[in-house]
Amino acid sequence: MCTNEVISNTANLETCKLVISIISIITTSVFSLITIIITCYNARKQVRESERVRKQQEEQYEKTISLQREQYEREIEYSKEMTRIQKRPYLVIDGKTNCSCYGNSDHHLVIYFRNKGNGSAFKINPMIETKASNGNVIRREDAIQDPIIMVNEICETKWRFNSDKRNFEFSINIEFEDMSAQMYQQTFVLTLDESLHIMVKNYAEPELIER
Repeated sequence: MCTNEVISNTANLETCKLVISIISIITTSVFSLITIIITCYNARKQVRESERVRKQQEEQYEKTISLQREQYEREIEYSKEMTRIQKRPYLVIDGKTNCSCYGNSDHHLVIYFRNKGNGSAFKINPMIETKASNGNVIRREDAIQDPIIMVNEICETKWRFNSDKRNFEFSINIEFEDMSAQMYQQTFVLTLDESLHIMVKNYAEPELIER
């Protein structure tokens, strides 16, 4: 009987050792699996972070390139605009401008436009008629003979109105092109007093207009 007990105890001991060994293996495997899972998670996290940083750097680079391109384009446009302004025609009313009256109402105006700009004015086109502040209608009498005003040259235009009313304000609009075929417009505001003196009231800037 003692022998049976010894055998039984030995068997139980072996069983316990086996169970302990299995538990140890399972525990080790679980810890290894957890370690693998954590390692994979951290690796994926690092990959995602690296991807995020890479995308952020790419976006920042593209943004920087875009800003540099916009700045470059603005500088080019500014340079073109400055060149255009420096070379544009600029008309002024010359001091030779005058008005004569034959009888009481037959008034004739000769308005001279002088080009004080740095570029020639082409295809000169003054308006055909204008209405004064007192209702007088002033009409251009003749066509432009020479549609080009070189720098510091003069263009003569003749106008007429039939009325005994003087002392009024009127405007003359004139269009022209520069050497690049860009179209400009200038609007001069003038006055005619009782003594037939013509005065300019404004500083007319050449303005770019669409065709």
